[in-house]
Amino acid sequence: MTGLCRRGTIPALRGVPAGNLGEVAATLGPDSVAPLEAQVHRALLRVDSMDAADLATRLAVPIADVRLCLKALEAKGFVSRLPGARGRWRAIGDALPSPDDMRLLALLLDGYTDEAIAARLDVGARTVQRRIHDLIELAGVRTRLQLVWFATRRGWL
Repeated sequence: MTGLCRRGTIPALRGVPAGNLGEVAATLGPDSVAPLEAQVHRALLRVDSMDAADLATRLAVPIADVRLCLKALEAKGFVSRLPGARGRWRAIGDALPSPDDMRLLALLLDGYTDEAIAARLDVGARTVQRRIHDLIELAGVRTRLQLVWFATRRGWL
């Protein structure tokens, strides 16, 4: 928990020892650990699978907190252990884009500009930009190129 407090995500928890995330979450409510759960889930969405130690290293938080988050995410149906791969986790139940967003992604893949996509979908260019930004957030990537690659790899297109 110290890693989260050091970053200021949960300032009320300064001094709480690492690995006590379950007790703290029960005391403060489910929203208190959501930032780390979201980070763990987003990290797993970017790769096929990963173990808890790699996740802890990548997110720079104690491994005990990552393990507790993985258990919480597993209970919610967002992650699962890989069968036959000891200690490896994968993301499941990730949200799919809407059919309109799928059409937008297909047009983006075809190389259309924002204005051309807007004309084809009968929406404004700013709406197209906002929806692309939302898709980038959903996929947990940074660029449009990464978004198209991710969407293709995940079977969205």
